Amino acid sequence: MRELGGYRLEKVLGSGGMGVVHRATPRSGGDPVALKILAAHACAGLARERFRREAEAAAALRHPNVVRVLDLGETPEGDLWLAMELLEGEDLGARLARGPLAADEAVRIGSAAAEGLAAAHAAGIVHRDVKPANVFECVDGTVRLLDFGLAVSIADAEATRLTAASTILGTPGYMAVEQVQGRRDEDPRTDVWGLGATLYHAASGRTPFAASSVMAELVRVVTDEPDELPASVPRWLREIILRALQKDRSARWQSMGELREALAGGLESEGRTASAPTIRAERSGETSGILTLWEEVRILSVLFVEDVGDLGAFEGAVRAHRGVPSALPGRRAAGVFGGQAWQGDEAERAVRAGLQVRAASAAARIGVATGRGVRARPGEVAGAVVEAARAALSPEGVGTDDETRRRIRGGFDLERDRVVAARPGRAVAGVRGLGGADTPLVDREGELSILLSTLRQVVEGPQSAGILLVGPAGIGKSRLLHELHVRLEEMAEPILYLVARGERHRTVQGWHAIAGALRLFLELPEGTAPDRARQTLLERCPSRPCAEFVGEILGATFPETPHLRTARSDPGVMHDRVVMALGDLVEDLTSRHAAVVLAVEDVHWADSPSIELVEVLLRRLEQRPFFAIGTARPELVAQLQEMRRIVLPGLSRQATRAIVRAVIGEDSSADRIHERAAGNPFFAEELAVALRQGRDPRELPTSVEGTVQARLDALPRRQKDLLRRASVLGRRFWMEALAAMGEGEPLSLLLRLQRRELVALEPRGRLAGVSEWRFRHALVQEVAYESLTEEQRVNLHRAAGQWLADRPDAPPMEVARHLEQGGEAAGALPHLLRAVEGAFREGDALLALEASGRALAQPIVRDEAFGLRAMRAEVLYFLGRGDEEACELEALASLASSRAQEILVHERRARYLQQRARYAEASQAVEAGLLLEPDSVALLVEDAFAKAHAGRPVEGFAPARRALELATGADDVVGRARALLALSFCHGTLGDVGAAMPLHHEVLLLYEDAGDPRNATLARMAIGYCSLLVGRYADAISELERSRDLSRAAGNRVGEGFALHNLGLAYARAGDVEAGLAAEIASFELAAATDHTRLGAYASWYRAQILFEAGRVAEAWDVLSDVLHRTEVAKGALACELGALSAAILSALGRRAEARDEAVRALALRDAAGGIGELEADLFLAAHDSGMEGALARGLESLMDRAGRISDPDVRRSFLEAVPAHARLLALARDSGLPGTPESRELLAAWNSRWP
Repeated sequence: MRELGGYRLEKVLGSGGMGVVHRATPRSGGDPVALKILAAHACAGLARERFRREAEAAAALRHPNVVRVLDLGETPEGDLWLAMELLEGEDLGARLARGPLAADEAVRIGSAAAEGLAAAHAAGIVHRDVKPANVFECVDGTVRLLDFGLAVSIADAEATRLTAASTILGTPGYMAVEQVQGRRDEDPRTDVWGLGATLYHAASGRTPFAASSVMAELVRVVTDEPDELPASVPRWLREIILRALQKDRSARWQSMGELREALAGGLESEGRTASAPTIRAERSGETSGILTLWEEVRILSVLFVEDVGDLGAFEGAVRAHRGVPSALPGRRAAGVFGGQAWQGDEAERAVRAGLQVRAASAAARIGVATGRGVRARPGEVAGAVVEAARAALSPEGVGTDDETRRRIRGGFDLERDRVVAARPGRAVAGVRGLGGADTPLVDREGELSILLSTLRQVVEGPQSAGILLVGPAGIGKSRLLHELHVRLEEMAEPILYLVARGERHRTVQGWHAIAGALRLFLELPEGTAPDRARQTLLERCPSRPCAEFVGEILGATFPETPHLRTARSDPGVMHDRVVMALGDLVEDLTSRHAAVVLAVEDVHWADSPSIELVEVLLRRLEQRPFFAIGTARPELVAQLQEMRRIVLPGLSRQATRAIVRAVIGEDSSADRIHERAAGNPFFAEELAVALRQGRDPRELPTSVEGTVQARLDALPRRQKDLLRRASVLGRRFWMEALAAMGEGEPLSLLLRLQRRELVALEPRGRLAGVSEWRFRHALVQEVAYESLTEEQRVNLHRAAGQWLADRPDAPPMEVARHLEQGGEAAGALPHLLRAVEGAFREGDALLALEASGRALAQPIVRDEAFGLRAMRAEVLYFLGRGDEEACELEALASLASSRAQEILVHERRARYLQQRARYAEASQAVEAGLLLEPDSVALLVEDAFAKAHAGRPVEGFAPARRALELATGADDVVGRARALLALSFCHGTLGDVGAAMPLHHEVLLLYEDAGDPRNATLARMAIGYCSLLVGRYADAISELERSRDLSRAAGNRVGEGFALHNLGLAYARAGDVEAGLAAEIASFELAAATDHTRLGAYASWYRAQILFEAGRVAEAWDVLSDVLHRTEVAKGALACELGALSAAILSALGRRAEARDEAVRALALRDAAGGIGELEADLFLAAHDSGMEGALARGLESLMDRAGRISDPDVRRSFLEAVPAHARLLALARDSGLPGTPESRELLAAWNSRWP
């Protein structure tokens, strides 16, 4: 018989990975002992030290529920041994092999084990390996705790820790989350978990996270909830065990004492209520016997790696993509995405983390797999996913399984089954449906076909197109868009798919929808460091100016330049520059892809600047492959009227049957659901879920909203109340705000609601340092909000506003909204003023109007009110909303209390009146202002324009020149440009093109240098107009088309209208009459859309002119007659031109007497004004044709006078030859031999010498 250290070894009692246990007797006599010998192969390094620590830890404890250590030694060969008291009985593991225990027996054993562990904790020791095999029941019923081999000292954990960084010690079925994750901060609550898992096994006969492999079990510990305990386990015991198994340690029992007391109290309460009737469990999903679809579904993606070289880099990559990392034995590790907190993008996040691991060379072999299952079989799902991830391991890129590849469509480049790179800014199509499954798309083949055929036209044209999908909530608009996205990813051509979303509570926050699309595409989430954002913009935008102005709406502001300075001081300029920059970016993208598809979801909640941008892009990119698709509810949307509308009808009975079959598994209830849902697929899905949950069919709700309400009513009270609180914040909300609004434990409730697919965590929040969540469906938020009483809403809005007000990064408009709705209007005022300031700087006109309007509704000092009113008038002028501008100007006048304020009122009023061709009133406003300040540059410029518009251009020169002198002396670039523009306008009104042309060129340079695209475009348009007047039609067309395109790019519809108006005559005189007429009609339509009276009159005039010159005289008269009925226009600057054209048309119609009367009237006006800008030759020709003596001679003299002021001989020749009326006048003069003045004779002689 072998002896060891004074003990005779007898039979083997058991063996394990660390050694063998013998029965032994002391040579000196005494009771037998259990002697444990460390296996020879494990006697080195950490194992030896660990064995010594086991003995020291156990020897330090003296407690009836802890086994006693008697002796410790080492053999001559170096083997370590340990002598312990010999216990008679069996360990709990052996007992459980025969079946689970009754509740009272499990509690008795568990309470004793808790006593022993409490003693260990009091001695500063954490066991770390609590499991049935380490709980021993003696024959006398005493329970002893065994094996402190993994124990650590609480006081000095690092000194006693022997677990290597890549090694996990413990037993998988009983290890706490922190152990599986390889964290080094175990504490007594780690043992609480271990005892809870042991109690779970004792009560149910199985481990809480059973799986098909050890690694799958470890994965489940981190990601899943415990399997449901049998109904035979009392509810109170279930609750005790489940609390012990909370992944968040702060939610567990905080000590063994607490756990022991809970067990004792539960057992006592069971004795008191044993005879009470059974109470049905609350339908919370954790205790209900009915499986509910909303709680059973789990999506799980696993990133599995082997040959880990840098575990820290691996863990960092997994956590960066919101996964949970776990170190595994053998230089392996896993990252888990989803499980109990799935969001739908698990596969995408796992693959991105894998690519990050590959880039860091943190592991040699990488694989990702994805699985979907139900709560009844989580172990099977976890096991299958882990094994699939192992099978997908690849030494290059990231290996993937079929399910993962299906869920990451569109976002990555693949080579066979490996992901090699992410596609920057590309949205993943993935899957869409209940529980992360592909719900079938039914009854939408026709609409999908239209979308695909339109896209084909866009690609092949190329051309732009726009379609708006219209239908009530839940009809399937987003589902149809998703299917289109999936189809795009299957196409051979590279199609870029961008997604913008409107948000109900951010409707007035400018650019929020398009900014969201850009953030995804540019990979610049809110909160991105400004330096990184600026660098990304410079790399991805086609030019630096484009990057600078896109940065203005993404919070990535660049250092100030002259152009940025101009824009930041003028909301109109900023708006134009941002719109143009966004257009430049999208146009550049269309050159890099077969097509760009911009999907705008919930157009009815999108902000106006984003909607306007879509309209601008459709016009600007009309010959580019650009496809805009929107979704909208019919009762809410009035935008995008020019886009084709497709109204989605309700589903057929057969389609409803397919949906019900997908949800329930059979379709016997399909007819009843179809009748109730009335063809709404979301409603049908919800009703099918209600039936799946065991609801009485007769109690099913009768509306979509009712279905959502019923679903909310079925929630536990605290979960429902959290959603109601969150609804006050909008579709997106902050967890920390909920705490301020009265919710004590929002995180645990949010996690439960996340599992029910009601809410989801946002990957990037809008505010720093807080977690942001969102309602998965807008209807849930709406219904939850409607369920609040008015008093509850007021109180919750107030609390939300107060929480936001303490955050400097909170959107001021959002702060103000909550405070106002919470009855704190006075507190909202400073936030409204901040919103006005920010909106004005960013060119967000509508937000500036909204915020200032609400600020003016509060008590406010007079000067502050005047400033807000002045700003509003300026914004309304920019937007072309004349009626509202008039109201603001009236209010502004009533507030003016200083000389400077009164001058500003007169200036703004004069500008407004001239815009509406009310020139006499405009002159009165200017005169009143100049009495107060004769040297006001703005008023002097308005004075010059007013006189020219009133038909007195000669009188306009003096104020224009004085304004130019003052602006030049003050180095006022914009004032100088405006003065030069007024001068050129006066020259042009007199027909002095030679003098006007160089002034327009100078104005163009000034505005371009200042970075003012709108006024620069107007100057360019004026140059094109001058080219039109001198008959250089190719030059005119070039400049005017450029002006049209620039106006269109900036969303300047009035500017676009004037460019089209001038282009029409240029096209016609260049030989394309139909193109000219089409341009004038388009110009007239824009005038109507923008309420621009003068533009409408000009477009009609030129349309009549084109028809007349084309010989279509009757049509010309019909069009002109309509203009002549607009007395306000006919009396203004157009009186001469319209009279001249009227005389010419009447003469051509043979109505000579009427023609002569019109000619006489028009000539009188011409003589009074000193000339007219256009049609002067036409007027003299009409007078001549109607029999007026001397008209031809006067006409020749006037024509030669104007030609003589054109210094460039080529331009002068074009002026005389290419303009139809000029050429005819010269021909008549030659044939009649008119003498004229000496200068005229000289010019005519030179001209005649060129004729054969």
